[in-house]
Amino acid sequence: MELTSASELMLKGGVYATLAQVLNDTEYKKFAAECYDQVLNISSERDTVKGIQCRASAHILRNEMSKACAALDSIEDYVIDH
Repeated sequence: MELTSASELMLKGGVYATLAQVLNDTEYKKFAAECYDQVLNISSERDTVKGIQCRASAHILRNEMSKACAALDSIEDYVIDH
């Protein structure tokens, strides 16, 4: 079954991230980051708050904290004001 919507990919990424933490398994961590990356391949999601949150999540899963902070900083004003 091919996942086509951002919501499906984000849910799958969240499940994989949870499994990675519970089972201490780096493969699930990799799968989770790939799911979040796939959300960014959907052109209508790439520059949305949801898309940027996915980008930040993928960076966090890869331990790229400065990139995650930069992504989250780019939406800070929007999130605080809404």
